[in-house]
Amino acid sequence: KAPSFYDDLEETRAEALMLLARGVADRRSPFHTPTLATIGLSSAHPRLRTVVLRAFDPARPSLRFHPDRRSQKSVEIRSNPQ
Repeated sequence: KAPSFYDDLEETRAEALMLLARGVADRRSPFHTPTLATIGLSSAHPRLRTVVLRAFDPARPSLRFHPDRRSQKSVEIRSNPQ
């Protein structure tokens, strides 16, 4: 049987918020290391990278994450923040 939040928009939202909060606190959670897509600097093709979720504010809503310092992810985000 499917969980009750499958058919209830508010319960689905609450579940998503709980999973994001858990991703910040639990490094074993799949939400701790989400994949982020950006547009590369040299092409219009999407580039996907794994980042580390460090903070989540459901009131704003906003996420704070850390990419690998060696990657171009931060430069790509500053170049095209959309």
